[in-house]
Order: sequence, then C-alpha cells, then structure tokens
Amino acid sequence: KDAAVSALIGEKIGYTLQITVPAVLLSAGIGLLWGLRCGYKKGGLADRLSTATLIVFNAVPTFLIGLGLMIVFCFQNRLLPYTGLNSPETVRGTVGYVWDRVLHLLLPVGTLTLAALPSRYLLVRNMAASASDGKDILYAKQRGLPDSVIRRDYLLRSIAQPFLTMLGMSVSLCVGGSVVIEKIFNWNGMGTLFLNANNTNDYPLMMGIMLFLSFFALVANLV
Repeated sequence: KDAAVSALIGEKIGYTLQITVPAVLLSAGIGLLWGLRCGYKKGGLADRLSTATLIVFNAVPTFLIGLGLMIVFCFQNRLLPYTGLNSPETVRGTVGYVWDRVLHLLLPVGTLTLAALPSRYLLVRNMAASASDGKDILYAKQRGLPDSVIRRDYLLRSIAQPFLTMLGMSVSLCVGGSVVIEKIFNWNGMGTLFLNANNTNDYPLMMGIMLFLSFFALVANLV
C-alpha cells in the first residue's frame, strides 16, 4: 500500500508542479513589483484603479477565471488547446512535443496566476503603503534618491520577511488548490489524483497526499 501510494504521488506531482511553480513565481513577481509601486505612490490613479480592480477580482472563483479564459482563447478565437497534457499527434522527445506542452500549460498557469495575484498584490501594497510613511523613507526622499532605489533598498527590505513567509505558505496552498484547475483543463496531476481518491474512498491514498502536502508546506516555510 505504502509503495503504491508513494509511486502514484511521485508520478503525478511533476504534472502539478508544472502548473504551480510558474504560477507562484509569476503571481509573486507581479504582485511584488506592482504592489511596491502602488504602495509607494498610494492615493495615485494607478493605486486606486489597481487596488479597486484586484479587490473585486479577488472575489471571483477560480473556476470562473478558468472558464472565462477557455471561452476567449479556445472557443471564440481558437488560439490555444484547452484540455490534456499534450495533443495526441505530438511525438515525445521532439521540439514540437515540448512546444505543445507549453501551449497546453498557458491557460492553467494563467488561471492560477490570476487567482493568486490579488492576495499577493494587496499584501505588498498595504505593507508598502504603511512603510512609506516611515522616517527612513522620508529621509531617503529628502536626500533626493530615485524612487526605484527607495523601493528596492528601503521598502523591499522592510516587507521582505512577511512577504517571504506568505510566499512559503502559498506554495503548498497552490499545490493543494489545483484540484479545480486540473479538473477544468483535464490536467492529470495531484489534484485529479486526490479527487479520484476521494470519489473512490481510497483513504490510504488521501492520507498519503495530505501527508505529502503537509511535508511540502513545512519545507517551503523553512526555506
């Protein structure tokens, strides 16, 4: 039983990480850069529009984001494939196979990125807005330092610890929260494996997946 569970998890985790790792990096990078800018220039037009838009967007369920992207890019414009890991006609090990996998990844990664981005942005923006009133920031402004230097050397330093803590926690949440995305896009990874185990009452497999996610969260937070 243990060997079978570990083998199933080892087989599926790679597919899930192909979605979650790019999505975590993209949402964290965009949220950090844009949140720092809007928090530093709080009250400006970009800050008001971005914050209001992402607060509303934060309430949109993940499956609606995925279905919306699928309708626009797959059914209306036929720009991207919408299900599966690869197209049936592609040959494994070729450049065409790799490119086809990238095309199949765009919508799942984009969905998870858009779902995770509002929380990243709002956290960074609020911390940056609060820190921008500090004496060190005011002193840096009086010295005439460029805004880019102030954001990088002062604001980023003050918010780095809570941001990295949130990022470490979100890695495991993204891995565990990919069930909906994998179901929509027929991506046969950990989320689908857990859903099938739940439907068949496969308790050893469910416990193995939860144990793996707990260990994954512990390692991410330690790092």
